[in-house]
Amino acid sequence: MTLTRPRASAAILDSTAAFAWLWVVARAAVQSITIDEADTYLVFAGRSAPSHWEAAANNHMLNSMLMRLFTSLFGVYHLTVRLPALIGAAVYIGAAWMLARRIGRGGWLAWATFVCLTFNPFVMDHLVAARGYSLALGFLLLAIACGRPSGLPYVSICLALSFAANFSFALADAAVMLFFLLWHCSEARTLRERARIAAECILPGLLVAAVLTGPMLMAWPRGELTWGTTSLARMLRSVGRDSFYRLNPYLLNPPLYEFAARWRRLILPALAAAWLWRVAVVALSRERRRSPRARRMLWLSALALGSALLAIAGHWALFRMRHILLPLDRTAVYLAPLLTLAAAVPAAIRIDTPAGRASRRAVIAVLSAMACYFVLCLRLTWFKEWEWDASAKQLYSVVSYYHHRYGVREVATNWRYTSVMNFYEAASGHESFAVLPQLEQYPPRMPVYVLYLPSDREFVESQGLKIVYQDEASGGAVAIHPGICLAAIR
Repeated sequence: MTLTRPRASAAILDSTAAFAWLWVVARAAVQSITIDEADTYLVFAGRSAPSHWEAAANNHMLNSMLMRLFTSLFGVYHLTVRLPALIGAAVYIGAAWMLARRIGRGGWLAWATFVCLTFNPFVMDHLVAARGYSLALGFLLLAIACGRPSGLPYVSICLALSFAANFSFALADAAVMLFFLLWHCSEARTLRERARIAAECILPGLLVAAVLTGPMLMAWPRGELTWGTTSLARMLRSVGRDSFYRLNPYLLNPPLYEFAARWRRLILPALAAAWLWRVAVVALSRERRRSPRARRMLWLSALALGSALLAIAGHWALFRMRHILLPLDRTAVYLAPLLTLAAAVPAAIRIDTPAGRASRRAVIAVLSAMACYFVLCLRLTWFKEWEWDASAKQLYSVVSYYHHRYGVREVATNWRYTSVMNFYEAASGHESFAVLPQLEQYPPRMPVYVLYLPSDREFVESQGLKIVYQDEASGGAVAIHPGICLAAIR
């Protein structure tokens, strides 16, 4: 029995979603803990005090709370520390699957949209990392996917949870809520209906946000928001750069790798051109007025694009008035799914004219090219933002060997590895050695050093250290002072 085309397309989409989830889980199990993940656990989830309520920019409250719960129940491992992020990833992938099916109705557009939403390297990195970005992305996208009149309270709660997971999503969450409020209020006929819609949009989320984050916001210290940029162009470039960062050389042979790397810069301009053509065709078509589906798709596209633009405008206003830096890199990650949706949705409106069919194919073709590029960027063992920590687990195993074999009690580390070494030492439950951080310079004459060779090579040579382990890709290395290290067992 052969599958019909709709069933085959649905099976491909479902298989892709299942693979995305399995890949995220595999990365969470395999990848070394990074400096920011280690800091989150050590400062906000691993202490005996209820430190997940502390007001700090690095404390993504909902993630810290769940991290404390899971590590208390199941112990401290890669998966338990990253389990809140995996929950966020499951929510995000499910919401992306729902939206893709709604947009593409199981066809090729659905597959391309789903892959661009989930396999974007920038997004996928933050679906794995043990930080609040995964939960924030998941609940933001779920709010958009659930955005129907009967689901307004759920939309409100999802946006509140997105905010509680990561405060950098505040303006994006507020913008999405505002668009839902305006949309449904515009369709209401009476003032009483509008009041009911406003209450359903605002009150559930406000209550959840007040319970979870109210004390933190009331105690928020000045000067906490130090990561960002003063340039809108740099903010947008960071999203594009991180989304198209480095193909996987193990998936492409060298000639194809060089070809794809050279021409990747044309994908976003081509998508913008195809999108503008498609928007012009849709704007001139009568189909957008007659078809209920066309009106829903136009609204979804306006919601995605308008929310992104409104969030950017809000951040710009805060920067101009209060000198709060604009989002950069990870704090702007919500722009990737919002702009992807804005680009894909107009292609869902069927216009039976030569220009309508051609413009639709153009958008789908560029989205498919971008989807294929993202698939070829799949990585298993490292995050773009914390690439130097890719070998941290191996570095710790070497340090652990010298601790047990030679009785080493103190280890000096580059700042990139201090928190990571402390995390693994705490997670082991049976090892105890002091990790001395690099301040202005390393402590002299230590038996073991954990170094970052691109900046520490000169120190190795000046101290006559012997490198016993190094990872060329990440730059991490363990070096010993032979005489001092061997003297530790005498």
